[in-house]
Amino acid sequence: MPPLFLKLTPLLLVLALAACGDSDSDSSSDPAPGNGGGNEQPPVTGNTGLAIGSGYGNDFQEGEIQASSTNVIRGGTTELTFNIVDSNNGNLPFTEEPVNITFSSGCLNDSPARSSLDGSLSFSESSGTVTVSYSADTCSGTDVVSVSAALNGEIIGQPVINLSIIEPVQAQTLSVSTPEPQSLSPINLQS
Repeated sequence: MPPLFLKLTPLLLVLALAACGDSDSDSSSDPAPGNGGGNEQPPVTGNTGLAIGSGYGNDFQEGEIQASSTNVIRGGTTELTFNIVDSNNGNLPFTEEPVNITFSSGCLNDSPARSSLDGSLSFSESSGTVTVSYSADTCSGTDVVSVSAALNGEIIGQPVINLSIIEPVQAQTLSVSTPEPQSLSPINLQS
């Protein structure tokens, strides 16, 4: 009769392989949106056929938010723009019904808020575009701004953009001194 460990080895091998799962499954170790360095697009939940990003048609970039500048001086502003398109219709602008838009970030969500938004917080049915002005009031460092767009309760997309908030340059003190006259005539000329 073989030793007990030889009988159990195939069974343990099967159990170990089953516990590993396959490489196509979702992993809980994936970073949450906004924790990475770039613009990330989590999977779309729902089946709306819509997508959020920049551009239209063949130029559409899913998950991208455009900014007039990603470097914002504290107290300054930048314009954030993105489009909602019908991915089942050649990425043409979606203009059929209202889309619920929500913005969030560390500075926006602070109490009191250290940044603010001004502009169309709702979807423009005429163009499929959302544009807002982000103000970095007292925010500093990096502010990861995330956008959530939903149609009839189904999430269309949740892209993020990293904004670097830069401290304003402080003016230096200038001092003025009275110039001392100097002669421009040659000295020690021999005639």
